[in-house]
Amino acid sequence: MIAQDRADYPGANAIFEQTGAAFSGRRNLVGVASALSCLGDVAAAQKDHVLARTHYQQSLGLFRQLNDRAGAARVLADLGKLMRDGSDYEAARVLYLESLQDRWRLAAEAVSPAR
Repeated sequence: MIAQDRADYPGANAIFEQTGAAFSGRRNLVGVASALSCLGDVAAAQKDHVLARTHYQQSLGLFRQLNDRAGAARVLADLGKLMRDGSDYEAARVLYLESLQDRWRLAAEAVSPAR
């Protein structure tokens, strides 16, 4: 997002909040989960790890509720990076590993679909 790349964090926040609200109004929970993840990215860029974690956890919850395993794996990696940035290396390792395992399973299913 250009606003985020330019460090226009209030602008980026406004865009992602509006996007999330629009998706919510359309009952598009994948869109809401994606917007929450983006809000987490903006908070992380501002070093607000508490707010970033809140947004990422909300996003992860929605992706899991929707059984969107690819979306959940992405957010797990985002949470891992957040934990690493906060020097909680054990939590980061656990989150990265869970994300990686989910991605391996998805890849394996893609090349060898269940019958």
